[in-house]
Amino acid sequence: MSDTNERVVTHYLSPPAQLPSWEQAPEDLRAMLGSGRSLLLIGRNSSSSGRTGAEAAAADLHGAAQELRSQFRLDVTECLPSIDDLATALMNTAAHKSVDPDGLGFINRYVCFVLPNHQIVLSVSAGSALKLDHKGLLHG
Repeated sequence: MSDTNERVVTHYLSPPAQLPSWEQAPEDLRAMLGSGRSLLLIGRNSSSSGRTGAEAAAADLHGAAQELRSQFRLDVTECLPSIDDLATALMNTAAHKSVDPDGLGFINRYVCFVLPNHQIVLSVSAGSALKLDHKGLLHG
């Protein structure tokens, strides 16, 4: 694990019940987290696999956290690594090169973090501007 990845994982160490917004969250969400289940926050961007794409994917993950706060009144934004740290971690991972059925190549980078004391799993992905549809077909 890189130094950046180690910093991302170990910096955030309080349980979800200690979040300031805990009492505002719906009871069923608090019960779910209280039973040990986790939240999954995803950030993605389809563009180049460069730094700009990585930053956009990290910003998308921060947007998912803001949506969680807006819809469910649970604010986990203080638990998240910075956009810069997430983008750096993403850029430090190997690029996975794949080929679609028509022979067109595409690249993807992804990184996952588990913040166990918050019961939050983060997934960040950026890659070339090809997308899979619900049938697994690629589109440019």
